[in-house]
Amino acid sequence: MEFLDCYKEALEIQLQRQQEENEELSKASLDEREARGYSLLNVSVRFEFYNGEPDPYCAPLPDGMRYIKYAYVSCRENYSKFRESSMVFLKHGSYCFPLEVMVDAPDRMVLAPSDFDRKVCFIDPDSAPENNWTVDDRPTDITYKLLLSTWDFLNSHPDKAAAIAEVLEGRSPQQSAPASIAAPMTGRQPNPSQQEAIARAVGCEPFHLIQGPPGTGKTFTIGHICRHLIAAGCKVLVTGPTHTAINNCLNAVARVVNDDSKVVKLGKAPQAAELDADAAVTRKTRLPYNTYLRTSTLSKEGIVIGATPYALANGLAGWDFDYAVVDESSQLSIPQAVTVMAHSDRVVFVGDHKQLDPIIPRDTDNWMLEHSIFQHMVKRYPGECSLLRESYRLNENLIRIPNELFYHNELVSCAPVEMPFVHYQMQERYMSEAYPEVAELIQHASNELLYLHEEFDAQGRSPYEAELTARLILQLMLNKVKPQEIAVVTPYRAQVREVKLYLSRWVFKKDSPLEKLLFVDTVDRMQGQEKEYIIYTLANSNPESVERRMDFFFSPNRLNVAITRARTKCIVIGNYLLFDLCRQWLEDPSRPAEMREGIQAYVDFYDRSTRLTQQVQRAEDIFG
Repeated sequence: MEFLDCYKEALEIQLQRQQEENEELSKASLDEREARGYSLLNVSVRFEFYNGEPDPYCAPLPDGMRYIKYAYVSCRENYSKFRESSMVFLKHGSYCFPLEVMVDAPDRMVLAPSDFDRKVCFIDPDSAPENNWTVDDRPTDITYKLLLSTWDFLNSHPDKAAAIAEVLEGRSPQQSAPASIAAPMTGRQPNPSQQEAIARAVGCEPFHLIQGPPGTGKTFTIGHICRHLIAAGCKVLVTGPTHTAINNCLNAVARVVNDDSKVVKLGKAPQAAELDADAAVTRKTRLPYNTYLRTSTLSKEGIVIGATPYALANGLAGWDFDYAVVDESSQLSIPQAVTVMAHSDRVVFVGDHKQLDPIIPRDTDNWMLEHSIFQHMVKRYPGECSLLRESYRLNENLIRIPNELFYHNELVSCAPVEMPFVHYQMQERYMSEAYPEVAELIQHASNELLYLHEEFDAQGRSPYEAELTARLILQLMLNKVKPQEIAVVTPYRAQVREVKLYLSRWVFKKDSPLEKLLFVDTVDRMQGQEKEYIIYTLANSNPESVERRMDFFFSPNRLNVAITRARTKCIVIGNYLLFDLCRQWLEDPSRPAEMREGIQAYVDFYDRSTRLTQQVQRAEDIFG
């Protein structure tokens, strides 16, 4: 199949799958939609309004009415599947506003109308309800339309389409030649693997790959790549799947460039939340190329612009970049990456294919929907990938298992081994005879632990693990560990709810501000973050439920993300039977190779872990 035909087919498949999912969801109740992550019920909303009409297309409103600029949503538990750029409805009685997610956090969201929807988003501030709003998924084909505009562009630029096809199909003859680059005059110097990655990225033709395992300083590396490209007078796009990733990169660029005429962030105000207050970054909502040329305050001799790929279809109209640096490209689909490649001469893909993939349709015959752009490129050009080797997050004890399982022992720890927990004192009045293991789990001298229990409870959630987790957190906080230094992660949203339930019983008073500082969410939401203490509750105490969702649960990438977030201690909690069954499942030759790889990762993790166990019966004693 020709490249452009394959690209168009991938877009059609994604649209069809989305339509099928929307049709199924339309038949579900609100409670079911919330359980599946497609609705948020009973949330509180505070509105911010425009003064007057936001644009010429918005008609004057009757007295008392105001156009909505932002809707600030507060919720106790955001378990939704919504992400930045998701399209939603904000509903209450007769009110139904079409909005876009600007910011997505565990306990809050910021929504705003698109330029097209502003004219229908207005309300009387004095009569606007504050509570009992619903955020509901809004079926839309906007992603399809934006990517289709890339297809139209490439259809009219066949030379560009042919060049992209050559790269993606593994036929590119070009090889990156490291550029000669000078070290920074002041500040932290790049380490040897970072220096090599920077040189190869600056000298790339037409692309380079940088694999950044956990804590290896990929954002720092991106900052220095952009420093050299700006000095060379290049126009650079810094992009990625989320505004958070882009903002973190721009902070790194601003620290080494410190010139707001050369660093620009595109997006609405809430989408710049992570930018440092003193960062030398100019903020714009739109910057078409013709506007840029007429703007005297922006550099014409080297500039970095941070924006999502979608901005190339509207906010960055007319731009053609010398370089694009794509952060978190292991979470970017190939069709989205094609949009970036269509408007850039050279591309630096930064990511880690050993961490979580993007959500894309599976089981298709279209190669553009098999993997992320980063994994796709690494498979075809392994020699064009620079590995950042030095981890500043994981100490020697924490790095050992992921290094052996996922990184071929190529990583080196640059973090000190610290074990303050061995000196923590247990507050006896908060201990329970039902959970004597709490003290041993906290005070054990290992930085990593796998705790195996024999409790069999619900599907997709484990009340036992949730209460144990709450009691561990209580004792950590009684020993002066701040809640913002702890994270609880799990594969399932149902277990997130369960953990929060027991935290409200044992740890936090009602409406305590400390509760919002503690991260409790799915592994997918934790990618890219780190904490001192990680508790990973597997919540699989029902073997049948595991077997039904093997492809989800036994993702080696999800396991890798979970066990590489901690700086001080990582505790994994699971039912012993799960690992016993893993060995049995491996003996079944009918299981797909990819699933066997995931199961094997859990067996290897078990074999290498420091294990603590309850006194348990074996599987054959329980099941015969």
